[in-house]
Amino acid sequence: MKSKKSLATLVGLVLLFSVITCAFAACGKNAELVDVQLLYYADKDTYIVGETFDATGLDITAVYSDGSRKKITDYKIDKTGALTLEDTFVTITYGDYVFEHPITVCIPGDVIVLQFAQGVDGITLYADGGVYVARVATATPKTRTDGATWSWDGNELEILIELGTSACQPKNYVMKDGKQKMILERDAQNNLTANYVYIRWTISAVCPYRVWSVALEGKTFPIAQN
Repeated sequence: MKSKKSLATLVGLVLLFSVITCAFAACGKNAELVDVQLLYYADKDTYIVGETFDATGLDITAVYSDGSRKKITDYKIDKTGALTLEDTFVTITYGDYVFEHPITVCIPGDVIVLQFAQGVDGITLYADGGVYVARVATATPKTRTDGATWSWDGNELEILIELGTSACQPKNYVMKDGKQKMILERDAQNNLTANYVYIRWTISAVCPYRVWSVALEGKTFPIAQN
């Protein structure tokens, strides 16, 4: 009886070892790549001439035969240099898989960076350093106010109005380089207010902190127009 039990135990151990060995062999086998998917485009899709493609937010994922998925980071893009007006998409390649990421490239003069607003009134700051001050209800819209410029050096936002500009007179200003430098008021929440007189209307236009801080973060304006 003891010999039969010992034999049965031995057979059981052999079978168990075989199962474990097979399981480890299966686990060690590499799953095959069956698909690559572009799940999310990059966060930024609009660029100014001269900027480079920003892949932040781009999600390209590999799908394997065992059902597992893995985010891919070693893909290739065809446009790594300065973007031009002719660029309408970026080609992304991973092995035999190719994707087209649509983008829009604009000249600085077409890109609005910030707006101070009060209803339909306000000040618009363009990426080429141009400014449009308006009281929309009483003026024919145009894209620039003559003699008005703005800049951001990473620390201070400046709006300069040329002396004698009929469309706009800063209510509070100091002189700089022969122009009126608008004094921007900052409240406890860091919101900025620009007070100005448009012809005979006094306007207080506001740009919230959550807007201007994001738009200017890590940048220096104006961007030179090519």
